[in-house]
Formats: sequence, structure tokens, C-alpha cells
Amino acid sequence: MSGREPLHGRRQISEESLEAIVDTLSDMIWVKDAGELRFVLVNKGAEVLLGVSRDKLVGKSDYDLFSREQADAFVTRDREFLAGRQSVEVQEEEINTPNGVRVLRVRRYVIAEAGEPRYLLGISQDITDLKSPPAETIQNHSEAAQKLQAIGLLAGSFAHEFNDLLTVILTAAQTLLESSTDASEREDAGYIIASARRAASLTRELLALIRR
Repeated sequence: MSGREPLHGRRQISEESLEAIVDTLSDMIWVKDAGELRFVLVNKGAEVLLGVSRDKLVGKSDYDLFSREQADAFVTRDREFLAGRQSVEVQEEEINTPNGVRVLRVRRYVIAEAGEPRYLLGISQDITDLKSPPAETIQNHSEAAQKLQAIGLLAGSFAHEFNDLLTVILTAAQTLLESSTDASEREDAGYIIASARRAASLTRELLALIRR
């Protein structure tokens, strides 16, 4: 025989140990009885999210904690889930907290006894910041957009002035090409014209990019 203790003879986990385990999770963990839908267990994450101490949550229903409209929505969702006899459900819900409206991704699980729902376990993850970036992030994006706009205006002004200079260079080089009889000068004028036209083409591409 092995020295391993039979499963039925092992000591069950204590309520204190269970509480310590669920308190290590940052998500809101809650358990309601399937009959009256009153909270029978909540973790530290629930206290932090709702701004209510544990002793004021246990034994309470949604109607004791939220507005009538919001409580109706939560209870209806719970009842429909229990009636559907599903094992797990994932929903996104909004909840009013001391820190404003938060968006939660809620996972519901049925804990059954003798084939009948006994408890409703919920794990509520706050995903508000994923839905709506923090104000600091929005501000950073706004500042970056303003900088890009300023760079675009500067580049546009530079491109127009550079294009004007290229026009002068092209005109002078074209005049030299048409009037000079010196082969070396005509060759140099040809190189200048080709280079200026290439520069003018790049300038047009830059202006097109800025206007997008």
C-alpha cells in the first residue's frame, strides 16, 4: 500500500484557506446562493472594486448595493443563466463604482449539488482601460498628432520654397544649354537639368505625402 491518504479521508480546505486563496486574485470573485442570489463569499478584489467592505457585502443582494435598474439587469442575467443550465457564461457588463462606471468581463459558473444549482460563482475582470484608454494615453496621442501636424506644415513650407529654387536652377541651366556652344558647358548644363528634375520629382512626392 502507498502512504498516500485516500481522497475521502483528506481534510477539506478550511474557509480561512479558501478566503486567502481567492484574495490573491486581483479580479472580483463572488459567490451567490442560487435561491435568493445573495452574496455568500467575496474576495478582496470585490472590496476594492465596489468600495465596500466584505462584511457589508456578504448576505446582501444586488438590490442592496446597486440602483434598481442595474440590480434588475444583474438578477435577470443570473436567473436566465441558471435556468439555461449552462456550465459557464462570459458577458461584458457595466457597473457603477466609486471610481465611476467600469466595464467588466464576467464569467459565471454553476456549482450544483444533487444535480441542482446550489451556488453561482462569478469572476469579474475590470477591462475598462482596454475599452477606453486612460486620459494620459489620449493626451500623449494628441500631443504626438500635434507634433506631426507641425512637422507636416514645416515640411510643406520647405518643399514649396525648394521647388521655387529648382525652377530658377532649371531655367538657368536650360538657357545655358540652348545658348552655349562649348561642349563641356552643354554637358554640365544637361547634368544640372537632370538632377534638378529629379529633385523636383522628389519634392512633388513629398508634397503628395504631406497632403494625405
